[in-house]
Amino acid sequence: FNLNKQAGYGGIDTPFKWRWDREQSGGGVLADLGSHALDLARWFVGDLKRVCATLPTFIKQRPDVNTGEIREVKVDDAAAILAEFENGVQGVFHISWVAHKGRTQTVEICGEDGALIFDSNPEGWQMGLKGSRRGDETRVELPVPPELWAGIDDSTPERGFRSFIEDYPGPTRRFIDVIVNDEDPAPSFYDGMKAQELIEAAQISDREQRWVELPLGG
Repeated sequence: FNLNKQAGYGGIDTPFKWRWDREQSGGGVLADLGSHALDLARWFVGDLKRVCATLPTFIKQRPDVNTGEIREVKVDDAAAILAEFENGVQGVFHISWVAHKGRTQTVEICGEDGALIFDSNPEGWQMGLKGSRRGDETRVELPVPPELWAGIDDSTPERGFRSFIEDYPGPTRRFIDVIVNDEDPAPSFYDGMKAQELIEAAQISDREQRWVELPLGG
């Protein structure tokens, strides 16, 4: 399982804002983008058994957006994580604010009978799904079932991205169903807790330069 997630809003010319202030943000790119990546990994593959992480700060100083004063950056702006899942799957994560790729996410899942790779650039509304089966020499484009895009206006790349955020009916419908039918929500509070636990485990790993077993305190 491989997941790469980047958002280019942390390039070298970006001034110091709240994201780079630990007192306001509570953490760097791992807490920001990494929370989504780790939660997605659990949803696809299952719980993680242990992690080993490095959380560097590549751009160590930035000018304050309001005063121009040079301020020290004390949060991570990139993260690289090796992981082992409870079911034996190996995982590799790379998460970055400073990569010059805009907002992109690539997820690759390789198994005994084949592989799937999903590559997206939501700001340009560019989505790609490829796959291969055991014995295939190349991966081929796979169509996304049209019912999964129901309700989205993708007449332009800009409109597609905004429509996905504003118009997509799935999360709203599910939120209402959970309340009306007294169902358990998904994601749940437990899912949020597990994502936070993975963030903390990665932070411990970076600080102490070691593999960290999960669950913490278990």
